[in-house]
Amino acid sequence: MIYNNLNHGIAQWNDQNPYDEAYVDPGLTAPEQVKSPDDLPLWGCHGNLVRNNTVLMNNPGRAAMQSRNGSWGTKMRNNIFINDQSSSIEIYNTSIYRLDSAFNVANTISYRSSAGGENVKEMPARLKSLAIQLPEGPTTIAGITREKAAKEFVRYGNEPWVIIEGKWWRLNPNRPDFRPRTDSKLFANWGDPKELPEQDLAGRKRTHASIGAFAPAASDEK
Repeated sequence: MIYNNLNHGIAQWNDQNPYDEAYVDPGLTAPEQVKSPDDLPLWGCHGNLVRNNTVLMNNPGRAAMQSRNGSWGTKMRNNIFINDQSSSIEIYNTSIYRLDSAFNVANTISYRSSAGGENVKEMPARLKSLAIQLPEGPTTIAGITREKAAKEFVRYGNEPWVIIEGKWWRLNPNRPDFRPRTDSKLFANWGDPKELPEQDLAGRKRTHASIGAFAPAASDEK
């Protein structure tokens, strides 16, 4: 659960490892360049399962979910990735290989090439054929801003989760409640049941497929 963040939400990359530099910039331009993972950067995040996260932010130049610099083979399921700025989901050319994304809610989705800085440009469209399933597929709901999502939660807000007092902290009684409402069409009662954690972030048992870090509130908990 990440909200009101001032950096990336979830960022997969290679810590700018110098051994990968020749593979990363400019990186892939055609799908036939990848015969096997050996043709991709050695470092990075490989084969991660990213599921049931909630990321809500408003930060230009950052992403709620980013895969770059050889972070390939990512499987994304049942996530809320919303950035009111560009982008919510950002995939780079060296990370499109075997990307498998479904049952997510997002705002904008972008595809990039090269290492970064002034060299960033759009990823060649033909590289998308390297993915198993793209984020803008039929099981993804896109174009959702924080404003649109707010009414789907029990209590939306940007109040800090904890209050620091002296040298210790306590839970903020005014903190938001990011459990989806039971009648939420965006976040409740749909998703990939095969990729569902047994418990939500609060330790509550998940009994039905749902989107995000928290299971929907019970009808008497709204």
